[in-house]
Amino acid sequence: MRLPFYAALPAMMILAIAGCQPPQSAHPLVGTWEQLRSQAFLADTTLVWNIADRSPEYRPLKIVSETHFAYLHPSDSGDSLLHAGKGRVEVNTHDSTYTEHIHFHAVEGLKGTSLRFKFELDEGLWYHIRDDTPIWDAARDMNGGRETYRSVEIWERK
Repeated sequence: MRLPFYAALPAMMILAIAGCQPPQSAHPLVGTWEQLRSQAFLADTTLVWNIADRSPEYRPLKIVSETHFAYLHPSDSGDSLLHAGKGRVEVNTHDSTYTEHIHFHAVEGLKGTSLRFKFELDEGLWYHIRDDTPIWDAARDMNGGRETYRSVEIWERK
């Protein structure tokens, strides 16, 4: 015996409503983030950039989707970009790692590379930590000749 169409209507409505729900995020970093602070821990020196002192329109911005990221860092004057990059992202919540596979970056040497970070989330802040950040030539002596340093960036969800 066939049921009339209206008998199946409640079940179809439940399925339709369930299908309209926004998908749950695959990882907790999905969103728009504004950089507040950056720290570089060198051999005997800690360098701190307190970006939160800048007007919001001059702060770096990172947009992370489930699969990709985009990064924009305006100049201090706000009339141009200091850095910009984009690419694919992988987030592993089991070991709290965030990896950027860079397809484009304003710094030529970063194109085609992958950068892996540890991440911590605390009250709307994202701590973006990397222990093997390559050193820039001008700071090598400040870093006791070491080639890498620890960097910590603090981002706020917007």
